[in-house]
Amino acid sequence: MQRRGVSLVEILLTLLLVSLALIPIFGMIQHGTRQTRFNEEHAVAALLAAQVIERFRGEPLEWIGSNLREEKSEPIDSDPLLTPRADPDAQGFVKLLEGFRRTVRCEDGPAGTRILIARVRWERLRLEPQEVERKLVIAPNPALGAQP
Repeated sequence: MQRRGVSLVEILLTLLLVSLALIPIFGMIQHGTRQTRFNEEHAVAALLAAQVIERFRGEPLEWIGSNLREEKSEPIDSDPLLTPRADPDAQGFVKLLEGFRRTVRCEDGPAGTRILIARVRWERLRLEPQEVERKLVIAPNPALGAQP
């Protein structure tokens, strides 16, 4: 007499093989999610550093040289221009900015120029802190009679 059907051992073996095949797939999904989050944070940090550079781009060379000699560091979520706390729709953006710190300083460059350096630093998914840096070289404007 011949029996048709599948035995319990065959079912268990099939489940084991399917499980082993799914483990790497779930690992790739988790890695992709982490990488996407990191890329999002990196993009936000790059935009924040560029925003700092743009904020000081219009300032006179003397003002930048005298006011930004000391390295200034502050949490980004304390910036009133970036954190519209009264707007309930902006609360997600404010939450995203938590943990980011901005540092701004000015160095003397060649030929009377100043180099404005903006760094944004954050720690989230990685064990070591991440950092984005943007620089702007500001030359004296001879039309304004600016001296370094």
